[in-house]
Amino acid sequence: AAAARDAAEAAAAEAAAAEQLAHAEVPTEEQINEMVASEMQDAAAAVAAKTPPPPPPKDDLIFKVDLDRGSEGLGLDVDHYRKGATIGFIAPDGVAGKDGRIKVGDMIQGVNGETCHSYDAVIHAIRNAGGSVELTLRRKHVAMLLQSKMHMQVNTQWEEFVFRLYSNRELTFEKTQPPVYNSNIDVRLAHEVRMVDAPNGGGFLEIETQSKTYALRSGDINVLHAWRRELYELLPYLHVTEVKCGWLYKKGETTNAGFKKRYCMLFSSYRLLYFDSEACTKRKGAVDLSVAEAVDTATTSKGYGFEISTPGRTWVFAAEAQDEMISWMNTLNMMLGDIRERKKRQAVQGGVTILKEGWADLKDETQEGEGAWEAHWFSLNSNGELKIFRDHEASDEEVVLALDLKELERVERAKGVDFYDFCIDLISKEHTTRMRPIDRGDMQAWLGVLQTQLSVFTVRTNQGSMITTLHQGWLEKKGEGIAGTGAGSGWKKRFFVLSSRQEQQNEILDVQYYLHYFKSEDQAADVSEGGVIDLGDVDEVQRGQSKEISIVTDSRVWQLRAESANTQDIWMKQLVAVCGDSVENPESVQHEEPPESAQDAVSIEVAELKMQVPSAEGQACWKTATFDLRSDGLLRWKSDEPWPWDEGFIDIKKALGVWLLGPPGWRRLDIILPEHRWTLAADNDEVLQKWVKLLEDVAPEKPVSEIRNGWMEKKGAVGGGWKLRFFVLLSTHELLYFESDRSPKCKGVIDLKEATVCQRVTNPDYNYEFAFEVVSPKRTWTLCPDDLHAMQEWMADIRPLIGGEITPGGSAAGAAAPSAAAGEKGPKRRKSVTKTGGDASRSYEANEDGEIKLGNEGSSILKKGWLEKRGEINTAWKNRYFVLTGEDAVNDVPKMLRYFKDEESYRIARTGGSIEIDENVKVSMGSAIDPDHPHYFEILTEGRTYNLCAPSDGDLQEWITALGGDEPRFSSSVGSAAASGGDRRDSCASMSSFATGALVEVHSGWMKKKGQGPSLFGGKMQRRYFVLYDNRELHYFEGSTMDNISRKGRIRMAMATELSRLKPDDKKDFTFIIKVPGRDWILDPLTQSAWEEWESKLRPMLDAQ
Repeated sequence: AAAARDAAEAAAAEAAAAEQLAHAEVPTEEQINEMVASEMQDAAAAVAAKTPPPPPPKDDLIFKVDLDRGSEGLGLDVDHYRKGATIGFIAPDGVAGKDGRIKVGDMIQGVNGETCHSYDAVIHAIRNAGGSVELTLRRKHVAMLLQSKMHMQVNTQWEEFVFRLYSNRELTFEKTQPPVYNSNIDVRLAHEVRMVDAPNGGGFLEIETQSKTYALRSGDINVLHAWRRELYELLPYLHVTEVKCGWLYKKGETTNAGFKKRYCMLFSSYRLLYFDSEACTKRKGAVDLSVAEAVDTATTSKGYGFEISTPGRTWVFAAEAQDEMISWMNTLNMMLGDIRERKKRQAVQGGVTILKEGWADLKDETQEGEGAWEAHWFSLNSNGELKIFRDHEASDEEVVLALDLKELERVERAKGVDFYDFCIDLISKEHTTRMRPIDRGDMQAWLGVLQTQLSVFTVRTNQGSMITTLHQGWLEKKGEGIAGTGAGSGWKKRFFVLSSRQEQQNEILDVQYYLHYFKSEDQAADVSEGGVIDLGDVDEVQRGQSKEISIVTDSRVWQLRAESANTQDIWMKQLVAVCGDSVENPESVQHEEPPESAQDAVSIEVAELKMQVPSAEGQACWKTATFDLRSDGLLRWKSDEPWPWDEGFIDIKKALGVWLLGPPGWRRLDIILPEHRWTLAADNDEVLQKWVKLLEDVAPEKPVSEIRNGWMEKKGAVGGGWKLRFFVLLSTHELLYFESDRSPKCKGVIDLKEATVCQRVTNPDYNYEFAFEVVSPKRTWTLCPDDLHAMQEWMADIRPLIGGEITPGGSAAGAAAPSAAAGEKGPKRRKSVTKTGGDASRSYEANEDGEIKLGNEGSSILKKGWLEKRGEINTAWKNRYFVLTGEDAVNDVPKMLRYFKDEESYRIARTGGSIEIDENVKVSMGSAIDPDHPHYFEILTEGRTYNLCAPSDGDLQEWITALGGDEPRFSSSVGSAAASGGDRRDSCASMSSFATGALVEVHSGWMKKKGQGPSLFGGKMQRRYFVLYDNRELHYFEGSTMDNISRKGRIRMAMATELSRLKPDDKKDFTFIIKVPGRDWILDPLTQSAWEEWESKLRPMLDAQ
């Protein structure tokens, strides 16, 4: 009965609830959303209550302590730490220890009310403070930097401890197993930290103090690296230690340089030094890893290669074994990781990072004479500030000089004598600051990072170039790997940029497509920073499994991988569009539906034009249509032709370029889209010229191509001073120049339309032997690139643009061009051939046979064929293909002898060596060096003697004749000419082509000569024997004794402009200079009497001009 009663009550309650629910209001959607939001807010508050927010950063504590000096002093040690004075030790029974308010790590900011900015100022103030000393102290809150479990060697056993490192330079350890105890290591007194990798993984870390060496061990090498990095950051005064050493091959700096074996030593100071022997007595150079960007594998001709990329140079090394290469790369990458971590920490702590710092000399121009050099500490930070201190421990308040990169015009190698001492000029509008790094490698590092940062703080976007970005994004790229090893063949993430380059070659428009890839998105701002795939060489683009894309070329299959299927589709569409055939299927071109016109779009211009289309037979033909250019960027057209040419549109907003091509009467208008080239024509050239201007206003790119760009020095019109400028040559017959390659504002324009001639300077200033001039009625512009090859290329590109009228298409009116008559096929799309040098890229046009037209094609080929060449450093004989071209007076190209690795390299214009054959070069049939090379001859230039060997006696005679050398064979050395002056005169006269008749010796003797070296960075003093002749020429000879000397070169005193001592008041340095156009000759007679004798003989020849 009770159960039945309970059931009845429950049923009644259910019925009442149902009735209430039936009459209740149903909540709206807005009410539900408010309830959910309220619940989420309550939940978030509950979580916040359980997890308190992190405390705000604490400010440094600044306080004062008064101490009475006892008989033993204050009882504390003051360390020179972090560019200031820091409490390093407190004696427990001393005055400061008993007071108890001072702790280790406190920084002294002032003494007795006087603010002290340096360690020296603090020590001086305390010593002179008297009996009572008031210290103003700054205390930073102590933070734990690291905590790790490691094993430490205790006697002969290894026991586990927990180690903790704190920001106040305290390192504590606590034993984890009984008997438990704890202690500390006084790392403040540590003077060396070493780390050794164990062969089976892990490694050892040794901390050496004055009293004991602590050995720590861990199976995780990353833990040890973290501790080593933190200790070096915390203790900047640690001794520099050797990290790794061993033999490696190092490649020279030039393109064709070989490898030399060097003993390399990597130090904890982030410097890689290399020597010529294991004794390390003579350092050959150094690599500054503090500015290194990456370490990567490299394909080399010797061993297993890797390269270190720095702003000033890419260093190439090779190991004999693969595991040795991997070991070096791992260690170098570990150090680069340390540098990145250090910069991140600097950015977090101070908002600025140190990009490079180190010792260099600063020239004090206030001193009398030529100024004085004094060593200083240079520090460049990410804010574009170069601060110069008297030493590395000086504080910011003690800065000697601060330079803002935003105020500098340029940074460059010094000119004149200081060029040979690796000096760098930092040039602003008001002043030039000159610094002298410690060596050549450090100069390259400083110059590279300074020029890089200078470009960062002066940004310019090049809007005159017809290079257009079509698509960009991240993909994975599979490495090609090292042959036979599999190393380097993994997938790496790279940032890819698909771009088009349009270049006008005569009146043919060449469109090339490139796929560049970079390690980061930031690097994509400069195409020279990454790799490139020339899509003109692509045979096929394949879609693969797992989101892969394969780009097939003649030499390689490039394997790429997208993050998603959608990304793969987008890249496939873009790549197929630019890698397809030059003549498209008309259905594919016209199948796209035209977009609807914008409501506010209006017609800009309507005209009847002809359009080039493919006929049914595949031949190009012309169709007439009415074209309507709309303000929304669509060019719509209609015709009476059958489908698909009855109507259509061209989206001008997507155009990569608009070009007006062809001679008068045969003009044509090319509109370049990523997937198609549209060619239009009209009966009247004026109609096309008008349409070019209309399309320019709509198209995103302008019809101006950048022909060439690069650095040259420009001579000022007033005062004649030289300044380095970045030049851009445009197809509009304009040569623009900027303060830097990324300057936002153009400094000036040279209008080539008004120019009359471009020629080499007849009598250039000294050190400006490669100067040329552009002459116009209003002014003569004098410019100077870096070398002969650059000068020839600049002149070859400028000369065709001299004078002439410019059409809207950017080309010279009246220029010859292929006919564009009806029925003519469009230009066949060629595979592009690009030659890269420095940061510039130069394209060459290939003919039907695939041969390349070189920059000096105007010169006739006098002779070509195979010769053996003996190396200058590696003296082995190697076969090389030589090409001798005659002088081209029209283009001012001298007689040149070029040599290539093989005939194919010559045919496709690969980089090779070159020898300029002028009146100073001697070609002779010297005595054979060895019996295996009987047809030997030599070419003697000012900087080098080239030893060559022909395949036969007949070839030998032909080469000698073609080069303009002497007839039958004679001895090329001075031999025993020392026996008498007459013998020497006869021997020297027989080997020289510079004089006629007998030469009379005026004076002779040994001196040291400063060389130019094989590159810009040469310049060591070498002992030479000098002979002065009555024809006002000073000849010099190489050799250790008078029995084996041979002539090396000459100085023309007839052209000299100055003869003077470099340091007239110095009683030990008798170096003097002879200035002739093109070079400063630095000679050292070694003694006062020798200088006086030489001056008495040379001065009359100088004054006789």
